[in-house]
Amino acid sequence: MIRTILTRFVALMGILLAFTNVSAQEFPVAVGSDTTFSVGAVYGGGNGIVAVQGDINSPYSINAQLVAAGGTLLGSRISLGSLGVTPGAIPVFDGTNYFLIWREFNGNLKGQFINPAGGLVGGAITIASSVSLQRPGSCAIALADTAFLVVFTKTDDFLYGQFVGKSGVLIGGQIQISNNLARDVALAYDNTNFLVTWVEIIPDSDRDVYAQFVSKTGSLAGNNFLVDGGPNISDNPTSIAFDGTRYLVIYHEQPTTGGNWT
Repeated sequence: MIRTILTRFVALMGILLAFTNVSAQEFPVAVGSDTTFSVGAVYGGGNGIVAVQGDINSPYSINAQLVAAGGTLLGSRISLGSLGVTPGAIPVFDGTNYFLIWREFNGNLKGQFINPAGGLVGGAITIASSVSLQRPGSCAIALADTAFLVVFTKTDDFLYGQFVGKSGVLIGGQIQISNNLARDVALAYDNTNFLVTWVEIIPDSDRDVYAQFVSKTGSLAGNNFLVDGGPNISDNPTSIAFDGTRYLVIYHEQPTTGGNWT
């Protein structure tokens, strides 16, 4: 399925590039004998930053790499001094600094600010404890004005949220977002509310996709609502984006007759 999607995407990009004269060139980010993995990158402050899990010391080391326009690596890898659960850290940019969040093996959800020059801004903060370590898609982050909303599933498998200011201070307490057990979460911001999506955990049949609006003041707007309640299994990551007017929610489904996922 992934290979098919990539093939179609590359074919489409080939058509687009033929009309736009875009020059693209791959470049190395992590090179060496160490095992590395990345779940994301973000642009801001004149440079980009790539979150990297793994270095020469451990495949679980949380670090990052600054990248200049054109693919030039800036300096050496930035260590955050922590070991994290796969897939590592998720990066965002707040207009001034990068902010990376990740889960540690002790169940803490951590965060660290990095300035565009690659320097750590303050120390790592603990956003939540007793977070779930069972699935890679169990936390997400988005920015609204002056604060981040970080969402995460805990060991009870319910979905929670915590607001974090740009200074690294936790704003208010944790809010429970889901009324059912959740996995594979995602969220986006529409300048008024956040929309959070997740797949409901139903043993051997995770098929329903739910969502919830959360205001930027930390209150739930309305109730949990069903995005997809069909009979087909949907136990894979969700994705969400806002285009200025509408949200687009993407999820996977497996046909009841088997075969390729859609």
